[in-house]
Amino acid sequence: MAVLGFLWRWPRFSCTVLLSFHGILRIGEALQARRCDLLTPLDLMEQDQKFYLKIRQPKSRNRGAKVQYATFENEMLMPLLLEYWQKLQPDELLFPFSPAVFRRRWDAILQKLGVSSAHRLTPGSLRGGGAVAAHKRGVGINDLLWKMRLQHQRTLGYYLQEMTAASIMPLLPAETRADIQVLARLMPLLAEEARSAQARSELLFQSCRPREFCGMQHLK
Repeated sequence: MAVLGFLWRWPRFSCTVLLSFHGILRIGEALQARRCDLLTPLDLMEQDQKFYLKIRQPKSRNRGAKVQYATFENEMLMPLLLEYWQKLQPDELLFPFSPAVFRRRWDAILQKLGVSSAHRLTPGSLRGGGAVAAHKRGVGINDLLWKMRLQHQRTLGYYLQEMTAASIMPLLPAETRADIQVLARLMPLLAEEARSAQARSELLFQSCRPREFCGMQHLK
């Protein structure tokens, strides 16, 4: 879905999908987030490939911390999110339109892919799908609880059991499955293009730096 969104020139929709899935966010948390809530490696001047997203009104705020953080860790996809979010103004929403617009774009992509509405694949599925994907990659239960900001292992068990049982991939038409595989192979190419663009921008900045930043010996 994210790849098709990029191809349709909906980059901030696609970035929101990627952040929600890999950050295992509730979709409302992603849609309410502003640039000032996002800490990127460039903001922190760090080399680790992580985003930290401040959740100002978490669902569990009455049972835990009032303000919580979600993390996004995916070195391949990082350049795409940086490309479209790094230069936003602090008060700008990461996704600049309403939840209804997000849902219409979501439904349009599913329709294009040939995924029937009978499968009930909603934006809310991103959190459960992200949890299952992380578990399959070998992320441990305790780490998942921390990443999802859950207090009880039983709640996580519901996510994993229900999402695994409800997997729709085997139920999709062969043509749809083939299209999804083609789009999935495009994601690394899009990410590499964004990485190359950032590298060119960094080289341009370095070549244009004021001379006084190149060495303290120039200062009097």
